[in-house]
Amino acid sequence: MARWAVAMVVAMLTAVLCLSAQQPATNSPEQDCSRQTIPLTVLKSVGSPWDWHSLNLTVAGRQVPIQSMSATTQPPRVLVLVDTSGSMASHFGGGGRPNWGVGLRTAAFAVDATPLDSSVSLGTFNERDKFGQFESRQAAAKDLVALAQEEPRHRTALYDALKDAATQFQPAEFGDTIFLVTDGGNNHSVELQKRVQQELMARGIRVFVFLVTDKDFKTQEEREAPDDMWEVANVTGGALVQADWSKQWVASDEAKKMVQQIRTMVRWPYQLQFKLDQPLQKPGKLKITPPDKRSLDLSYPHEVLPCLALAAKSH
Repeated sequence: MARWAVAMVVAMLTAVLCLSAQQPATNSPEQDCSRQTIPLTVLKSVGSPWDWHSLNLTVAGRQVPIQSMSATTQPPRVLVLVDTSGSMASHFGGGGRPNWGVGLRTAAFAVDATPLDSSVSLGTFNERDKFGQFESRQAAAKDLVALAQEEPRHRTALYDALKDAATQFQPAEFGDTIFLVTDGGNNHSVELQKRVQQELMARGIRVFVFLVTDKDFKTQEEREAPDDMWEVANVTGGALVQADWSKQWVASDEAKKMVQQIRTMVRWPYQLQFKLDQPLQKPGKLKITPPDKRSLDLSYPHEVLPCLALAAKSH
């Protein structure tokens, strides 16, 4: 998955797909876990229509046949997770307290980019995290307005917050998505990035990262943040969203177009089902290759976990 920046945004989902009428089942430890269903998101599609039969799928280097691909009809749940740690305040310039600005504007953009029929929860984190209930987009937007009265402070337990956010989707449903609004710095997590990424993949949760950046990264973790956040988005089947985030850009036609494109990607992932010929003993790398990488850019989870790992993550 290429880095999804403003300059790379193109017309989305113009392809006409020949989809199977079969609705694949969700993964369950009680079922044959050699049958896997993953979310497949189209980031870019230009030119001629494409057929899912033309995709090449491999797991741990071995080719695996795709059994079906179908369009989802269920509105997604989206958890908008906003970084309120002290490092965020450094991005927002001077002024009175609380020291909000670009970060809160980015969070408002993320809420606006949720699909119109989605259920939305607003979560926040610094050293600790807290989460609201899933509700309407309008209610989540009001919750975000209240957040403006708080001051960004404390250290950042980013991966702990992502792990806790994953458990808010109960029971798990196809299409569950996290919108992560952050500068990507992490200096207080107990959890490791790779372990959290595996848990997100096991639960089928996509992460779209709305990256808040400035021109002067103060610490090593902030300098590494863009690459780390791209990896989180990439391996979970989401996207990294980078933009100017200025008042002028947010009000621009380009921003409005991006909102519509993100809504489409989040609302309409495809359910792709495949069956392994033998159980995995360890995580296997998943790779899907389209016939023409220049005209079709796909996002999907990048690992398939063994049965025991899937069972552990389901509880």
